[in-house]
Amino acid sequence: MTTRSYRVRSSEGLHARPATTLAKIANQYDNAIHIEYDGKRIDLKSVIGVMSLGIASKETFSITVEGNNTETILQDFETVLKENHII
Repeated sequence: MTTRSYRVRSSEGLHARPATTLAKIANQYDNAIHIEYDGKRIDLKSVIGVMSLGIASKETFSITVEGNNTETILQDFETVLKENHII
């Protein structure tokens, strides 16, 4: 299991478009993948779940990946977050 924390830089927070993209990436893997914010842990494969967290600008959240290839999977998420100017 590997966990990384990120701070939101986007003034819009973690909005619908990147949340959808993160869920699509998560669904490509058989691994258990979770996003955690404000004491809530949600399956990252659920777009609705990710959106329900309401992660705002300047807030910190974490992504946890269990199983094989955790570093590679986390790098995929980081790439999308950076491309969308979220982190």
